[in-house]
Amino acid sequence: MLKNLSALSLAILLAACTDASSLDENGKPTLGGSGYEEPLDGKADGLQGRRGPKLSFDDRSTEVWDVTRQWQERDAEAGMAWGANSGLDWDEKYAAWVDSMEKTGNTFRLTTPFGRTFDAPDLECAETAMFLRIAFASWYELPFFMEASDRGTRIYFGHMGIITNAGTGWGQMPSFKRRYGDFTSMTEQVIADPSSWPRDQKLRDRKIGGSASDGQTAFDDAHAGTYFDEIFLNKRVGYFLTIQLAFMGSVSLADSANTFNISATGFTTGDFLVERFNNSGIGHTVIIKEVNYLGTTIEIDGEEVEQREAEVVSGSMPRRQGRWESPTSALFYFLNDDFGGEGTVEFGAGLKRFRSAVAVDGKWANVVLPKYTGDWVNSRKQDELVDRQEDYKALMPELEPEERIAALAEKIESSREWLRDHPSSCSARIAREKVFSALYNAGSELGKSQGQMDAEFRKFEDYVLGELVYQESKTCCWNSTNNEMYRAVIKYNECLTGQANDQECDALPADSRGTCQPALVFKGRNDSGDGYQVFADFAAANGYNWVAWSADESCPQANVSEDKEEESNVTDFCELMGVDLNETFCADDEFSCSNGNCIRSEWVCDGDNDCGDMSDEEQNC
Repeated sequence: MLKNLSALSLAILLAACTDASSLDENGKPTLGGSGYEEPLDGKADGLQGRRGPKLSFDDRSTEVWDVTRQWQERDAEAGMAWGANSGLDWDEKYAAWVDSMEKTGNTFRLTTPFGRTFDAPDLECAETAMFLRIAFASWYELPFFMEASDRGTRIYFGHMGIITNAGTGWGQMPSFKRRYGDFTSMTEQVIADPSSWPRDQKLRDRKIGGSASDGQTAFDDAHAGTYFDEIFLNKRVGYFLTIQLAFMGSVSLADSANTFNISATGFTTGDFLVERFNNSGIGHTVIIKEVNYLGTTIEIDGEEVEQREAEVVSGSMPRRQGRWESPTSALFYFLNDDFGGEGTVEFGAGLKRFRSAVAVDGKWANVVLPKYTGDWVNSRKQDELVDRQEDYKALMPELEPEERIAALAEKIESSREWLRDHPSSCSARIAREKVFSALYNAGSELGKSQGQMDAEFRKFEDYVLGELVYQESKTCCWNSTNNEMYRAVIKYNECLTGQANDQECDALPADSRGTCQPALVFKGRNDSGDGYQVFADFAAANGYNWVAWSADESCPQANVSEDKEEESNVTDFCELMGVDLNETFCADDEFSCSNGNCIRSEWVCDGDNDCGDMSDEEQNC
């Protein structure tokens, strides 16, 4: 049934196949969790997971790829990122492959077993993690499946296809083995002669289900199907990914049926951190790309472990190439409560690794391999999971405040770059403000106030693209904004606030413009149009191409009368002009500043008062 569907029709069909528990910012019909919980008692049961699809379901018309290897096996053959007689099993080889991919600009180069390399695909964050694991498993014919649920029915996406627990096809999912081509028999030929690579035009025209763009930077904005066609000889895998990535997200990666929690000291390349706020809806995922050991040790839980730092990559919404981030950015995620702190681990947030599919009693089961038993942390031992954050602080020493500030400022600028092309992106606005919070903390260590940090690092565009409450702002559903619209919104505000006074500003009444009045935040308002009329009129008057608002995803908040701005104590933009960058900041409310020193508020140290009884702490912060 899917054979001749357009991308739009596919997205509609995908949504109709399920009572999806949530839709993400790209309008994907994300399936619900599996419902599996690791037993609190019985370590062996938790490590073994639960039984999944029967092995006998593999060799059917739904199959995507054959299984000829097992994750725990070792062989002597050299590969993409390991030499002959490496001694590595396939799970370790997966980590070695992730580690081997080189940095190019702000992203990485994907390597394949066929001698082909491409810049990273444009994907969402959770999609990037799943794509890497599925690509590797399919290339080396390793078992793989992930589990979700649809109205209480267990659904499997894996090498056996997309099936129910009964072994039947789910909904209108295709019979991959019967319908699509597999050219893996050409492997040696294409390695010797790259020009012989087979292409599937129907696959190249396919997009990932959902409303948002999946344009691929590496292929001049062609659909994701084109990227998949260029890296898979088995074209079934490409078709499978266009569906798998539509139905699964961070909710699936947080699910203990598919992944397991690992100890603070146990992480390696290929592991990932998951951000979760609840059991459904959007989150974030960052993949550990590099682990760099520092040559120093620290004692954690009575064991001497080597200190290290990590570098991470992540996709985003709307889709982008995996962005490579520094150790400081990585530590920001490790220590962020949304990625495994109190109140979020109950939803599966935190440090994760893929379980490995193995054959158990005639069924596939996603298990924790025996060698990882010491790294596994039961998902129901929430205190232990939260305690990992203290271990991270010891394991990954922070940079000095000045270095930390520089790295965080770079991360903020990265969010701005994204917003300049996607000014309606609420997730990017939220991410920017989270990093600003970390920046303020670093600044306070140097005795700098929030006002001083805002004066030094805030830009006018941060005020124009102010943070919105996601669930109460229809702007957050609008994914089709672009750089030209960004420029129109910024120019309008420059005219409004007196920063510009040229011909374009004549589109605003003269009496509405004034020096240093607050910026007009780009958000939906109760006006005569679609909520953005003031910006649309300005754009039309000055030749900017404005795109009307549209619900580019499921949008329960579409009918709000006005978008809601997030409560904020950000320094008013006009006030920044008067902030003294050399002022001493007293972090403790008991203290105030006098002549560059922090003194207790009740003391007045002048010629008439004896300050000799004051401690050093009282006299200076």
